[in-house]
Amino acid sequence: MLTKKRTWSVVIVGVGFIVLVTLTFLAISSKSSSGFQRLADGSRLKIVTTSFGHAHTYAMPPLKKWQQFLVAHQPSFVTDRLDWWGRDGPVSGGVSYGVSGSARPGESNLAVMTICEQVGSRSLWKSPEMAVYDEQGQQYGVSRPTRSEWNDGTHRRQLAYWTVYDFPQTAQRLVLRFSSLATDGKTRSVVAEFVVSNPALTNVMQ
Repeated sequence: MLTKKRTWSVVIVGVGFIVLVTLTFLAISSKSSSGFQRLADGSRLKIVTTSFGHAHTYAMPPLKKWQQFLVAHQPSFVTDRLDWWGRDGPVSGGVSYGVSGSARPGESNLAVMTICEQVGSRSLWKSPEMAVYDEQGQQYGVSRPTRSEWNDGTHRRQLAYWTVYDFPQTAQRLVLRFSSLATDGKTRSVVAEFVVSNPALTNVMQ
């Protein structure tokens, strides 16, 4: 009888912990400016960071053991909102997955890092492009990505790095449109669109 009570106590504590994390997720997601957008094939795309400057880098944070436990027992649409990627975290051989790059000598540029939880290996990546617009609809620069991929056995994800020199540096917000080449091999279709704060005004990196 005592053993059963202890077992139920552990279960109740565990469920309470999961509920708490879920509530945290809901609070965070309600404040998120970019969030996830679902692509036509069911994949999900998210902007994880933007920056402006000469050098840019982003590494996926490794998970602590308690986070790994929750990732294993929570649906990915919950844990991904918290930037908890993969059952064992985005680390292989002690090396965290990430992307980095720099602008031309003496110059600065816009960098956008995205992550895509893919349904298939070619989700979004049929000649992908990111175009930058201002809020009035005027188009500026276009970028193609550098990417890093990992697969934890359950999820397939790609972290991508996009850079643009030509964008409205004084605009408060930027419109980022992601497109893929259509099946005819000639036209492009927009698969996702995000409105973000302009890092040239809010997040200068050196």
